[in-house]
Amino acid sequence: MCEVFKVSPKKGDILFIRAGVITEWETFTPTQKREYAPQKEPKHAGVYLKPGEVSVHEYLLADWGTPIGELSDLEALAKLCYELGRYLFFLKFMPLNMPEGVSSPPNAMAIF
Repeated sequence: MCEVFKVSPKKGDILFIRAGVITEWETFTPTQKREYAPQKEPKHAGVYLKPGEVSVHEYLLADWGTPIGELSDLEALAKLCYELGRYLFFLKFMPLNMPEGVSSPPNAMAIF
């Protein structure tokens, strides 16, 4: 893909991989969403965490406050990249200022 789009990843770059999770979620009926939500260990990412293993997800989000972009709308971003014919951009995360808060949307912005 990098050759097709003439992109050469460099140190510090972020590679987005569209796995279709959000696209699939949008096809769920309200009943399917309610049935999926209470799962103790959702399997939507296809990753199995063995007992005793550490979830990087918890450390990145809860402990370090690092946005990981798991719910980013990559379909809309891909469409915009295609329309612009550009696949490189500056990515900025601007979490909300929430003193003593425990969560914030990443508020991500792609600047072309």
